[in-house]
Amino acid sequence: MKNNVFLLERKRLNLTQDQLAKKLNISRSNVANWENGFNMPSLDLLFKCSDLFGCDLLYLAGYQNERIAKNDGPLPSEPYFDYQSAYETFGNLLKEKEIIPQTKFLTENDYERILQFIKINKDFIIK
Repeated sequence: MKNNVFLLERKRLNLTQDQLAKKLNISRSNVANWENGFNMPSLDLLFKCSDLFGCDLLYLAGYQNERIAKNDGPLPSEPYFDYQSAYETFGNLLKEKEIIPQTKFLTENDYERILQFIKINKDFIIK
């Protein structure tokens, strides 16, 4: 499925695929593949794109249709990470996108246990 979000956001910033790729330290073909729906960026790259484009992560991942701009207010002294959003997004990606081939064999209980483990250990997992 073609993802027009990446194309629209890239063009909104007047960037070429090559320029966006350089900003993200990836190849131009990766950007083209996202825009053509051949694959999705990793969670880490989704966060980087969200920051670069100034829009919500869920919008970029295709979980909401409305573009919500990020708050452009002053940056907090401590880096802010929305653990709940990341937790929910990761859970959705695991279940719906089967980002790891072995996840198709997991039960609903397995998903919940994985997500609970991540939630409990978030300070050790995300540094």
